[in-house]
Amino acid sequence: MSLQANFALKSYVKSTVGCMVLVAAALLLAVLGPLWLPKVPGAVVAASGLLAALGAATLACACAVVLVRHKRAVRGESDLFLELNQSRDPAAIMTRTAPRTTRLRRWL
Repeated sequence: MSLQANFALKSYVKSTVGCMVLVAAALLLAVLGPLWLPKVPGAVVAASGLLAALGAATLACACAVVLVRHKRAVRGESDLFLELNQSRDPAAIMTRTAPRTTRLRRWL
C-alpha cells in the first residue's frame, strides 16, 4: 500500500515524523539553551525544552501505536486493543451474571 493512495496512512506517517522531529528540536534546545544563554534563562529554556521533548515523545509513541494498528487492520488481523477489551463491551457486560457474594467476602 502506497502513501499516495492512502490518505489516512499518509496523515499518520506525517504526524509520527513531525513528532519525532519535534523531539529532536526540543532536545537540541534543551542542550544548547544553557550554553548560549545566561544561567537563569538558560535553565528555564532547558526545562521547557525537556518538557516539550517529553510531550512530543509521548505523541510520537501514540502515533506509532496508530501506525501498528492500521497495519494490522490492512493485513486483516484482529485489533489487539478491541480483542483485549471485549469483556468491557456493553453487550458482554449485560450477558454476564452478577458474582455471588458471601457474608465473609462482603466483610473483606
